[in-house]
Amino acid sequence: MTYELHWKCIPMGAIVPYENWYDPFLGQGVYMPVVATNDGKYVGYYVGESDDIGRRWRETLQKWFLNPDEEDWIAISAEEFLADPVNVFNEERMGQGLDNRIEIQKQILDKTWFCFAEVNDLRPWHSRENIEYVLQLGLKMHVGIEQDGYIGDNGRGRPRGKLTVVNHMGRPFFADTLPAIISFDDGDRVEVS
Repeated sequence: MTYELHWKCIPMGAIVPYENWYDPFLGQGVYMPVVATNDGKYVGYYVGESDDIGRRWRETLQKWFLNPDEEDWIAISAEEFLADPVNVFNEERMGQGLDNRIEIQKQILDKTWFCFAEVNDLRPWHSRENIEYVLQLGLKMHVGIEQDGYIGDNGRGRPRGKLTVVNHMGRPFFADTLPAIISFDDGDRVEVS
């Protein structure tokens, strides 16, 4: 089965924190925060799914960027993350309960885009979690993330059978954030192109 995802991207901080009335409905589907690195690249660093993407955008802003919990794993340095987020994951330069976590996350927020694509659960043979799983594997291969546990809820949603995701990014400067095609087969093999 092949799924065509049409991605839209908006600045993560486009919702002003005090605008509690603003709760856009952006459909159900998958999402990916993308950071603009100091050298001008755009790097996806998390893949999730939600039955209400607008609500998830707002929750991510409020609970992860503006008021991160002590239990949250975040980069121990905004400067390191903005220079090379993949290296931060691979070298496990992450921490919990950091005293300066609010300041770190605000710096990363200013350079983060929220990308999302609608996925409707109308087909009984695949779910949003299956798409999320394949996107996580494809993202890890594409950017070279070697460590598990940081870029999404690993292990949930493994598809049964073949699944191909075709990604279309709405803006050309995001074109390299995900592979154009991610193919998954029964043997947990992934190919990207």
